[in-house]
Amino acid sequence: MKIKRLYTIGDSWTYGDELDNPIEESWPSVLSKDIGCELVNEGVNGGSNDWMFRRTVEWVSKHKSIDGVIVIVGWSEPNRREENDFLLGDEIPDLFLNDRLSHKKSICYMITLQEFLKSKNIKYLFFYPWYDLIDWPKFNKKILKQIDKKYCIGPYVKGYEKEYNVDDIVPSHPNKKEHKIMTKFIKEKLVELYG
Repeated sequence: MKIKRLYTIGDSWTYGDELDNPIEESWPSVLSKDIGCELVNEGVNGGSNDWMFRRTVEWVSKHKSIDGVIVIVGWSEPNRREENDFLLGDEIPDLFLNDRLSHKKSICYMITLQEFLKSKNIKYLFFYPWYDLIDWPKFNKKILKQIDKKYCIGPYVKGYEKEYNVDDIVPSHPNKKEHKIMTKFIKEKLVELYG
């Protein structure tokens, strides 16, 4: 697997919140060192799926050459909204919350970003570190069939149930050991997908 640059985006689990040294210990950092490539980690605390979608498209679009790039999106809980983070803080009124609509919007972002990345021949992986967006019971199955699940991983990873139980981690954040475990199964998935 020849990777020149790893682009990661996500919320606090991608940033490495609560680690002593997120720049060195977060799963994106450990993974980039392990595969020997440059890292651009745009994980932020409270990152919303609409921001991740928009920012990833912007980042890809501003680069002339995207050879050797792998994009990993660490999707978040769908009720986070970009205006929460950047305009209102945590004080968004309940009036604006609509769980069903938020899930549909996040799924639409995933499908659109998937097709955008494929159109640019960019290798990618969608990671659900702590919230399984595509296992929401109220979804129309026709919509979910549009997501290429071959390129998705988490939050429950076969073979890692004992080492990485997301239910034991939430509502906190992964520790250094758990970031190393995430690195391991993400790398295995990348090798499975891209050799």
